[in-house]
Amino acid sequence: MSSAAFSEPVPAPAPRIYCTHFDSRYLARGIAMLRSLRRFDARAPIHVLALDEQCAKILAGIFGSSVSLITTDTLHQRYPELRGLREGRSQWAYYATQKPAFAVHTIEHAPPSSIVAFIDADTWFFADPRPMFAEFGASSIGLSPHRFPQELQHLAMYGQYNAGCNLWRADMEGLRCARNWANDCVERCDEQCEGGHFMNQGYLNHWPERYSGVHLLRHPGVNLAPWNLDNHVLAPDGAGIAVDDQPLIFFHFSGIVPAEDGSWRSIYPHRRRQLEFLRESIYGPYLAAVETERRMLRESYSTDGIGSVRADLAAGPGVMRFHSTANAEVDLEAFRRATRRLVDAGMFEAALILLQTAGPPLHGGREEWEYYIAFCLQSLNREPETALCHYNAAQQLGYDEFWVCYHRGQLLLTIGRRPEGLLDLNRALDLRPEHEGLPELLERAQS
Repeated sequence: MSSAAFSEPVPAPAPRIYCTHFDSRYLARGIAMLRSLRRFDARAPIHVLALDEQCAKILAGIFGSSVSLITTDTLHQRYPELRGLREGRSQWAYYATQKPAFAVHTIEHAPPSSIVAFIDADTWFFADPRPMFAEFGASSIGLSPHRFPQELQHLAMYGQYNAGCNLWRADMEGLRCARNWANDCVERCDEQCEGGHFMNQGYLNHWPERYSGVHLLRHPGVNLAPWNLDNHVLAPDGAGIAVDDQPLIFFHFSGIVPAEDGSWRSIYPHRRRQLEFLRESIYGPYLAAVETERRMLRESYSTDGIGSVRADLAAGPGVMRFHSTANAEVDLEAFRRATRRLVDAGMFEAALILLQTAGPPLHGGREEWEYYIAFCLQSLNREPETALCHYNAAQQLGYDEFWVCYHRGQLLLTIGRRPEGLLDLNRALDLRPEHEGLPELLERAQS
């Protein structure tokens, strides 16, 4: 008898379960994501939290029993405290508060030891996700590192890990983690980035030391996104796409919104070295799929499902245009308009993200970039010395001296450098003596 007869049986892989959530404004993207997932994982259960009645009705009509739907009413029966948070939080923050509660609901109803994966609706699957679950192995909790390149390390203030992809095993530790996360987000979940908090994402920073069995996903094709592309090499791989010689499993299309001219605008600028491949092999096919769902929704349900609850995106911070026909172009003037719009609307956090992500322009416009970086930091009461350096650079590069002196003077006063602050404000008054508020500001500063 061969020795193979005595080999240990290979254990069956743990059942995998997916969950996601979105509302009727996100239907085209959510449906495209679900169809892409079903192409590569035809049988695994998928649970969707439909965040409004229209979303639930349309999804039921399209997917029937192949997708398990729950409504916010069902979720609120499990977490009644969610009802009272609706009025005090933005729509985006309120939806983010419900994500961990839905994860708890899914884990609680999952078979023991199965793996629950929450995947955001603005993703699209390019390959079989089983390598992600294989890497997860016997872990209880899975986190997706942002994998920021060096030039984007400043974005780590929004979290070391991305909340668009989380895994839990249906065991005691996985459930404890999800329940604590839900309770944390009930306590606080908002768009302000301070004290390590940002939406539901900031809490993930502490999971590796707070829980046992935490695994940091390493597969380069898991949660590939605009913020980590420059860490990887993309190439065609037969019918698929390779990322560092591994299959691209899913891409996270965060920060992309439709424009009036039929294009889609992204808040993330992409490097030229990979732009052609991105537009032809990643953004083009995805947007074609979304546009297909958009047309279907218009014809069958009189809605297009391509909106967003994010106020920063609605303000139009698009610095790159993509088309479903696989064309793309950098739009630096749109970048300038977007920055000004966000600043004028008082959305300094969103403007700062846009400025820091884009980095200084290579050809012209550097003085404006320096000024707005400084102004946003000052408006957010953050890093005053860094803001001063940017104001100084803006002035040296020729930005309007009045505005530099006007705001830098106030910043210098705030940090106790009174003589320099008064010098700046007096210079601003010399440049623009007709300014209404400046004499009063100077009088208060000198008293």
